[in-house]
Amino acid sequence: MKQLGILLILSLLLVGCNKNTSEQEDPMITSEDVIVNQESEVITQEETIDQEIPEVEEALPTLDLSTAIFDGNGTEPFWGFSASGSTLVLREPSNSGPISLTSFTGVVMTNVGTSVNMTTSGMTLNLVLGTCSDGMSDMLYAYSSTFVAGSTSYTGCANVD
Repeated sequence: MKQLGILLILSLLLVGCNKNTSEQEDPMITSEDVIVNQESEVITQEETIDQEIPEVEEALPTLDLSTAIFDGNGTEPFWGFSASGSTLVLREPSNSGPISLTSFTGVVMTNVGTSVNMTTSGMTLNLVLGTCSDGMSDMLYAYSSTFVAGSTSYTGCANVD
C-alpha cells in the first residue's frame, strides 16, 4: 500500500514538472510594455513611436443658425433658455416668483468648429457639441451649455430643433 502511495505521489510530481513552458510569461516584458493594436497584433512601445495617431474630426451637423431653435436647461439652480434667430429668452429662479424671464435681442449666433456661440451686449451663451447629462434625469442632450451675464454664470445642457 505504501508503494502505491509513493508511486502516486511520484506520478503527480512528474505531471507537474511537465508543464508547457511556452505558456509562461517572459518576466522581462511587463504589461506596460505591450500594446495590442486594432489588428490584435502585439507591438512594443518603441514600435508605436513612429505611428501616427489618426485625428478624429468632429463637426457640427449642418445647421442653419437663422432657423435653428436651441432649448437648454441646467440644475442647481434650475434655469433654462430658448434661443432662435436673434433672440434669447432666459428662465431663471427668482426670490419674488417662480420664474424670471429675461429677453436678449440682437443676439449674434456664430458656428465655431464644434460649438455655437451666442453673444449680445453683456451676455454670452456657448454651446459645445458633445453628449451632456443634466445630472437629474436620464435624458441626454447634444450640447453642453455655459451662460454668462455679468457676475451670473450657469452651466447645463441643450438640444437643437
